[in-house]
Amino acid sequence: MRAAMTSPPPRVATGASASPRAAAPRASAASTTRGGVRAASGSDDASDDPASRVLGWLARATDDASLEGKVALRDLGDGRGRGLVALRNLAPDEVVFSLPWDLVFAEEEEEDPEDPEDPARRATRVVDPDDPSAEHEDSAPMPWSARMAMRLLEERARGDDSPLAPWIAALPSRVSTPPLEYDAEDVAEAEDAAIDAEVAAVAFAHADACLELEDRLRAIGCDADDLRWATGVLHSRCFTYGARGRHLLAPGVDMCNHDAEAKNAVARVVHSPETCQGAVATSEIAPTTEENTLINRTPAGASESFFQLRAGEDGVEEGAEVLISYGDWPNDPFFLYFGFVPAGNRHDAVVLFDTVDALASCAVRLGLIEPGEASATGIRKASEAVAIGKSGDASSAAKTGSDRGLVLTREGVDGGVIAACDVLGVESWVDLVEGRCLELLRAYRTTLKEDRALLDAATAEGRLDAATAIAYRASKKEVLLGPVAAGRARRAAEEAARQTA
Repeated sequence: MRAAMTSPPPRVATGASASPRAAAPRASAASTTRGGVRAASGSDDASDDPASRVLGWLARATDDASLEGKVALRDLGDGRGRGLVALRNLAPDEVVFSLPWDLVFAEEEEEDPEDPEDPARRATRVVDPDDPSAEHEDSAPMPWSARMAMRLLEERARGDDSPLAPWIAALPSRVSTPPLEYDAEDVAEAEDAAIDAEVAAVAFAHADACLELEDRLRAIGCDADDLRWATGVLHSRCFTYGARGRHLLAPGVDMCNHDAEAKNAVARVVHSPETCQGAVATSEIAPTTEENTLINRTPAGASESFFQLRAGEDGVEEGAEVLISYGDWPNDPFFLYFGFVPAGNRHDAVVLFDTVDALASCAVRLGLIEPGEASATGIRKASEAVAIGKSGDASSAAKTGSDRGLVLTREGVDGGVIAACDVLGVESWVDLVEGRCLELLRAYRTTLKEDRALLDAATAEGRLDAATAIAYRASKKEVLLGPVAAGRARRAAEEAARQTA
């Protein structure tokens, strides 16, 4: 098992994000559709389906008559929903379409929740959804998604006067994600305390935003349900861009599905040379790193900036689906905010230990160290070793922007586990990891084999929210079973060697 520094993220194309689907052989309807582009009844190109008309609108809006000859929105079959399909071979780095900035629905740049003078950081009422009368003042800013959702609803209320009207009409009528749409029973199927906490936090934030925006909602004939819909759209379709992670919705690009392994296209923001003052003119939509933060402001002239979908370095073959990557994240953000679980995601992760203290306690439980060796001094020194190890992995820290403790992925264990074991005197970090995996597996109420049967049953019955939650749970078990299987194989090999000696 390879040691690797890992930690989960915010999202690349978050909500964060890019678009509908990840290839998944099991429970495809639950785990591959992002709730974005849905097949109309039966045919690939139903003329009365707003989604099928978006590319034509884009071709006219961008004055690109060739667009509709490059890609089409097609039903992918096997319950996978819809996706963009190449109508001819697309050359490497060929522009599929290029949106001028006035067609990009972007987070307002002047809104800075870190600025205490910014109106977005005003005191807000925090409300318990179960007890609306219980409220208190709080200085937390309104979430970016609520602010953008309100603007999206106001844009929708303009009707045909909105330049984005054809795209808005094609947005899904429901975006099913755990924080906003799942029943409590379906959320519970994930069996994950961190998921439960995030769902509760988003529910509180949504209730608070509904109160804060009540007058604006009423003015356009909308209510809390409309705000929930728009927030779900934002969560599941937004890209992030620039050093601050500005949120962008890009019509047309949001039809692209996700596949981190088979991606054949990229989404980029491009600026004309005169607005860059000699700097690099192209920034790929990706996790925020030093490499892609040179251009992080929208130029004053909207026509000088473009959001582009381009073919990848190998191009796209005729008939192939145009796929992008929403990011190399664990399944948590995909499940919470995109509403699907990528099958076999090699970046999925499980938190083994929240702290070094928890690691030391586990080592004592497993008999790997004596209780006295897990002293406060030893734990402090081990924590320092972990911090040094993590700070040495600057590229990973910049990419993920998050630290959820000491984690295990399908590809290896957090290097911090090894560093802490060295300081605490744990002779075999491999035994510690295997023992901890067994503890976590035993805490589940079902086995992986049972989960697969439950997943098939929920999918067959059309209980897609439950199926997605079960798929999330099953993936975590697959990660945990890696070290367990490796340990059993190692012991079997050692026993075979002893018998032949």
